[in-house]
Amino acid sequence: MYKNIIFSIIITFVISIFFSACDNISKNKNIVPLSIEFGKFIDPRDNNTYKTVKINEQTWFAENLNFASDSSWFYNNDSIKYGIYKRFYTFEQAKKACPSGWHIPTESDWLILINTLGGKNSAGGKLKSEIKWKNPNIGATNSSGFSALPSGYYDIKMGTFFLERINTSFWVAPNKDSIEVKYFSIYNDDSTAIINKPYKEYGLSVRCLKD
Repeated sequence: MYKNIIFSIIITFVISIFFSACDNISKNKNIVPLSIEFGKFIDPRDNNTYKTVKINEQTWFAENLNFASDSSWFYNNDSIKYGIYKRFYTFEQAKKACPSGWHIPTESDWLILINTLGGKNSAGGKLKSEIKWKNPNIGATNSSGFSALPSGYYDIKMGTFFLERINTSFWVAPNKDSIEVKYFSIYNDDSTAIINKPYKEYGLSVRCLKD
């Protein structure tokens, strides 16, 4: 009798483990393993060299764009102290600033990246560098190799620079058949990745994506 009871308990335990494993497989069957490849790109226009990172099928600049153009600025107009963040651009200038073979990411491009990194609630942390950000740099692992730095942004109308060490914001080009320009943003106190529509005239950072 006791042997039968013990045998039943063992069988029940094995069956529960089996179904739990099946459930986990089912939940994770659509998760694509993350593939990271590092490289570099030399801009033939000015010989600036950029680190690049291929995150699954997308190849990104792993640094902000630094091509000198009209309507581009360094934070506080100080290339010595803030040169690590590279330049801010108006959207009109940003559209022309990426080198041939690269482009400003569309909203769809950014969403592919966000989803590749586990969704908007955690993607920001995986994109953030572990340096320069003001504490608490929540969720920052830079596991993507994207190395986002807290460059802040430029309010063109006010002529004022804001949120260095707290925020970074990148231009988002309109999707096909859309005219809405947006920006992609990450903050020091959150691991969330945010896409919003600008309500002011901004100078923002640019990350180029390979065509």
